[in-house]
Amino acid sequence: MRKKLGFIFIVLVVVGVVLGAKFVSKEEKTASSLTKISLVLDWQPSAYHAPLFLAKEKGYFKDNGLDIEFRIPSDPVTVLQTVASGKDDFGLNYPADVLTARDKGVPVVSIMALIQHPLISFATLKDSGIAEPNDLVGKKIGLPAVIPTTENILSSMLKAQEKSLEDVQIIDVGYDVVPSLIGEKVDAVLVYWGTETVLLESQGFSINTMRAQDYGVPDYYELLFITNEEKISKNPTLVHKFIGAVSRGYEYALKNPKEALDA
Repeated sequence: MRKKLGFIFIVLVVVGVVLGAKFVSKEEKTASSLTKISLVLDWQPSAYHAPLFLAKEKGYFKDNGLDIEFRIPSDPVTVLQTVASGKDDFGLNYPADVLTARDKGVPVVSIMALIQHPLISFATLKDSGIAEPNDLVGKKIGLPAVIPTTENILSSMLKAQEKSLEDVQIIDVGYDVVPSLIGEKVDAVLVYWGTETVLLESQGFSINTMRAQDYGVPDYYELLFITNEEKISKNPTLVHKFIGAVSRGYEYALKNPKEALDA
């Protein structure tokens, strides 16, 4: 039930519906007639990705002449690189990182928002006594990737309580977000509200959660679909077909959350 509720919340904050999107014929397409594309995720598959897998399962990408492959990045930092180079056609990435990359001349562009509001939070075990950013002073903070987005968010939360990054020890925990916390390798860890928080609670752990927007971080889009400049310039139809299929997946998921979660 917790997992389902977490999923329903995430779907409700998704911006994936493009009204008026035109779809190609629903006639079954042969494999040879489909255009192969890839979407590299921002992270390991989570609840908010479920409608994407549902869209593939329901044939929405195929309806639009697309044969999609979902890829998990070896490291979240590589998403911008593989999309910019064309190795991946589309990707999921964070607004601050996209803006920083563009400022450095990296040819990536955002085409649609996946999640409208920030989900980034910091979780601690309840018996640790760490309940707010001020309690993080002198503690080990686990980040899944030490990148501008995660560091800036932590910095803003600390600054709101007159502290700074110099007051904490940052540790890159990679994909071992939950194990690093329950194994007490770190005192606090960056999580997605509604994902790792639900997972921890479902495993019987009592936790404290510090949501970014509750501690000085302004509202922002959590996650964006991106592609590269050349693709959107030379093949806008492909981008339009991709957006259309994704939108159908999320529209269906809003009406059928359990089926989407099972996908």
